[in-house]
Amino acid sequence: FPVRFTEVMYDPIGGSEYEFVELQNVSQTEVDLSWYRINGIDFQFRLQARLDPGERILLINAIDPDALAKRYPRLKVYGRYNGTLARGGEKLVLENPLGQTLVTLKYNDKAPWPSAAAGEGHSLEIIDPRPTPTTPPTGKPAPKRAAPRESNPEVFDD
Repeated sequence: FPVRFTEVMYDPIGGSEYEFVELQNVSQTEVDLSWYRINGIDFQFRLQARLDPGERILLINAIDPDALAKRYPRLKVYGRYNGTLARGGEKLVLENPLGQTLVTLKYNDKAPWPSAAAGEGHSLEIIDPRPTPTTPPTGKPAPKRAAPRESNPEVFDD
């Protein structure tokens, strides 16, 4: 399936209101995600949810959407999810409307995942999102307090 998890901010400085999950269509064709859902966070795509080739979307925590907007004012948010991302790691699963698993990202705060994403202000960027879901992960910490890469490539300091 051509949609991948590409970045996760699971343990941000300041609390859960600064969490986000980024997905990308890694194919050359449009993908329809109508009624698909993500388990691990509580999010369901609406009818006519389409991703263009190469398009990235950002899902944020619904606790306090204004907090993230203040930290990253030019950020374009696709949707808000309920619940929070587990600090020590968890499994995010993109499922089709029939409940079939299409893509899985299982992250944690232990090797081989970079420790800088665990509470030090870095998000976890997936280096190559194209491997199949069974391929071992390849991740790196994003620059400290960086906004999601395509939405706003600048680094912000307090």
